[in-house]
Amino acid sequence: MGENNGNLSAKTCQILVLSEDVMTYGRAMYVCQRILSQFSFEVNFNFRCWDFNHQNDAETLQKTVEAASHADIILLSLNHADLNASLEQWLQAFSETGSETDGAFILVFGTQAGPPHAIQNLADRIHLVADQTNMDFIPLMPTSRSEIQLPSRQIWPRDVEPQLAPERHHYDHWGLNE
Repeated sequence: MGENNGNLSAKTCQILVLSEDVMTYGRAMYVCQRILSQFSFEVNFNFRCWDFNHQNDAETLQKTVEAASHADIILLSLNHADLNASLEQWLQAFSETGSETDGAFILVFGTQAGPPHAIQNLADRIHLVADQTNMDFIPLMPTSRSEIQLPSRQIWPRDVEPQLAPERHHYDHWGLNE
C-alpha cells in the first residue's frame, strides 16, 4: 500500500483514475465505489483523477506519470478502444519509468468499445505496460448494457478524496439497556 499522507493511516491505497469524459469517469467511480465497499474497513483510499484528453502539456503528463508510479491501482476507463495520441504518450512515458508498484492496472470498457480486434489490441497494449511495471492486469469488459451501472449517488468531484463511512445496519431499536 502507499505511503502515510498526513491524517491517513499507514495503510493507504493510492488509486489513479484516468478517464476520457464524464461517462467514463462515472464508470470508473462505480468501480471505485465497489472497491471501497469491499475494503474500506481495512484500508484508507486516496484518489487522484485525470481526464487524459486534457493532458496536452508536458507538466501535466509528468505529474500524471509520477502519480501512476506511486499508485497501487491505476484505473483506465474508456468508451472506445482507440488509442489517442495523449493516451499513447502517457502509456509510453509510464512504461519507461521503470516503476514497479506491485499494484493493479484495471482497464474498464463500455459496451460500445469497438470491434473485438481493436479491443484485444488495446487490452494487449495495456497488459504489456502492466507487465513492464510489475502490475497485475485486470480487464473489466461488460457484455451487455445492463452490466454498466453508474453510482446511484452523485459522482465525486475530481478534487475530493472520498472517504465512505462504515456501513450502518438498520435496527428497529436503539440497543440500549439490553
